[in-house]
Amino acid sequence: MPKLVISFFCFLLVGCSSVVKSIVKEPEVQFQEVKITSINLETIELNALLTAENKNNFSLKFDEVQYDLIVKNKSVGSGVWNQIPNLEPMKKTELRVPIKLPLNAIIESSLELLTQPEIPYEIKGKVKYGILSISFEKKGIVKK
Repeated sequence: MPKLVISFFCFLLVGCSSVVKSIVKEPEVQFQEVKITSINLETIELNALLTAENKNNFSLKFDEVQYDLIVKNKSVGSGVWNQIPNLEPMKKTELRVPIKLPLNAIIESSLELLTQPEIPYEIKGKVKYGILSISFEKKGIVKK
């Protein structure tokens, strides 16, 4: 009987997640700029400025964003951001995402860019709100 209850609960969560994803329009996020805020012998701290446009008729409040930055199939940094402002309905909101990366990974990637014409990167993670989460993944290439 407990297995049946757990199975039903899992089915309910998956079903609710699908319903929410069909009702809630994902915000359209655009990268604006990145600035170095701090640098020391071990880490570099960046502040990425993004704009998120909420195309829903209601505000969105996310609890947390988990992310991982991968360069040439190697993780160079990851983090959790939980000071996310509300995304007001039918408006664009500026998001300042703090990113902390190991300095040696940045130096290594920069040196590779000097010797290679292209370096593949990937950003992936999850946006969490309540008991639900939406995975995201963005791939691209940095060119000389």
